[in-house]
This record gives sequence, structure tokens and C-alpha cells, in this order.
Amino acid sequence: MTILVACSIILCSAGNSIDSLKTRLSKLPPDTLRVATLNELAYQLVSDDPVEAVDRANEAIALSKKLKFPKGIAEGYSQIALAYKLLSQNDSSFHYYRLSLQEYRNAPSIDGQIKVLNNIGMLYARISVPDSAAHYLFRSLKMAESVNDMESQSFAFANLGIIFHDQQRYDEAIEYLTKALRIIEETGN
Repeated sequence: MTILVACSIILCSAGNSIDSLKTRLSKLPPDTLRVATLNELAYQLVSDDPVEAVDRANEAIALSKKLKFPKGIAEGYSQIALAYKLLSQNDSSFHYYRLSLQEYRNAPSIDGQIKVLNNIGMLYARISVPDSAAHYLFRSLKMAESVNDMESQSFAFANLGIIFHDQQRYDEAIEYLTKALRIIEETGN
């Protein structure tokens, strides 16, 4: 799950196409809404055109630096990390996730930190380093619990369950997957 900068309901809706985002960009002044639109465009592009996604994210970062908008910088770095992850350039992905995490700390944004910690954990899981994966997921979980973010808690529990399953630690996997399921049932999500 990628982190999105706070933006309008219209921007965040799933129906936004790449073309409509590009059209919107042509009309926006250099402000935080433009940053959010650039980062959303990067997110929409990342699967089909990761190179252009990185370009748009870098544009968002540059504008965010001018505006002194750490959340925009953090989201841009997160989009770049995702692009590198999809390109299987894991070292670069880790680098940009860490930059993103630092910017979310500067913001400060607990929500952003939670999601980046989760993403780092899952990147470690992807490269088969389960102890590091669990470390970051537990950090994400602890932070989510501190702010009572039930959705992020369920993601962390589910991801921990997957890691424990992959290690054939089935009792722990069931424990964490059950915790995730309970939250999902309680929240109706």
C-alpha cells in the first residue's frame, strides 16, 4: 500500500485516469494540490511506466522542497521506492523508503511512518529476510496501536501472519491472521 498525501476527495477517487490527472496538472498552480496530483499521477503510472512515475515523483519532490512541504517530499520518495521495488531494484527501493520515513518524521506524520514501516517490512519479506521484515512490521504495529489506527493494525497483523506462515511457524501465523481478521470484522472493512 502506498502512502497518499492528503488530497481532495476527487483526487483520491479510484476513477482518476492518467489522462485526467495530466489535464488537471496543466491547470494547477505550483502549490500543495499540484504536489498531491503529481504524486497521485506517479502512483497511477508506476505499474505501466515506472520511469515516468519516478519523473513525476521527482517533480513533486522538487516542488515540495520549494514549498517546504515534507509530506509531499515523503510521498514522492515513497512513489520512487515503489517504482524501484517493481523494477526489482531492492537496494534503491530501501533507500527511498528510508528517505520517505525520515521526511514523515519531519512532517510529523504518524500515519505516513506507519505505512512506510509496513512497506519496508514487506520489502524485506520479498527478499526473504524474515527477521528484518518482522522487526519493521512490529514497529509499524506498535505505532498503529499507539494512535488506535485499526486498519494499519490489521495490515501489520496480516503481514506478520504471512511472514510466519512462510517460515512454517503456523501457530504464530494463525494467531496474527486471526487478529487481523477480528479487526476486519469489527471495523466492517
